[in-house]
Amino acid sequence: MKEIIPLKVYLLLTLLLLVALTTHVCAQQNYSGQVLDQASNTPIPGVNVMLLKAKITTTTNKEGYFAIESDSIPSNDTLVFSYVGYTTYRIAASSFENNGIITLKGSNTSLEQVDITKRKIQTTRLNPFDIGNVSGLYSQVPIPNVTQYAYAKLFTSPNEGAKLLNIELGRRIFHHPPPSPETNFLRELAKTNPRTRFKVHILLADSVNAMPKQVVYTKSIELENFAKWVTIDLSAENIQVPGKHFFIAIEWLRIPLNEIVELGNFARIGKVKKNGFVVLDTVSQYKIHYQPAIVSYSTKLGPPYYTKDSRGNWILGYTGSELALSATIKY
Repeated sequence: MKEIIPLKVYLLLTLLLLVALTTHVCAQQNYSGQVLDQASNTPIPGVNVMLLKAKITTTTNKEGYFAIESDSIPSNDTLVFSYVGYTTYRIAASSFENNGIITLKGSNTSLEQVDITKRKIQTTRLNPFDIGNVSGLYSQVPIPNVTQYAYAKLFTSPNEGAKLLNIELGRRIFHHPPPSPETNFLRELAKTNPRTRFKVHILLADSVNAMPKQVVYTKSIELENFAKWVTIDLSAENIQVPGKHFFIAIEWLRIPLNEIVELGNFARIGKVKKNGFVVLDTVSQYKIHYQPAIVSYSTKLGPPYYTKDSRGNWILGYTGSELALSATIKY
């Protein structure tokens, strides 16, 4: 048998249902809007938006837009907007205008970073030398000698945090030297090789005595020809120079590949006659030098350089000369 609900009861049930729905809708809160940069009025994606007491969090999209919905939000809750590089912004949830715009102010760190980014990047060559310093024939005994294992030259950057792009060095080529003035005997090269292998180091400068300190970067270099002007490209290495003052060092590897053998003759006492007359004998001798031999040229105001001995000690070099060793940086 079908039960008939009285009209008054039906109307009462309908009214109660509407009240319940209205109460649910009223309890649900919606906060939405857009976050912009205060200086440029551009959207800021990825801003963290949080209802502090309700512990509900979301982030802005690529247009800087956000939306938060909840059924139970405390009446005294706070909306918090935070992002790296910007000052955190807080507003009472009750004061927030839905679909409004929030502007964030860049922090001091952020403003400095923007200023650096907008500044034109400069490229500078430190301790430059020119083609005149490395051209010509060199008859001097090539460096290093038997007691020297590395040369380090001091560099000073205009700014900290500069990037190292390349290193250039002037290389001495081993030629047949002229007769020795002492013996008048001809010296010649018995073994020469265009190939050479060495190491480049970047070192910290000691803050107290400005001498070479800790090695922070090392790269092995191999040359295949007799080029006098050598450029070592480091632009892909992303090297940040350690402070304003730093050293670049060239380390020689005492390996057969780097050997240059120089033959020569010298006079030695063969015998002494009774009358005191000395008979000299001519004997052969050889010397071993190691590549690469770096050009040095006379200067009065060049930066200091140091040589490293077999025990690892750095010794101040001759102040009247400068190594043909330069570096290009950008900052």
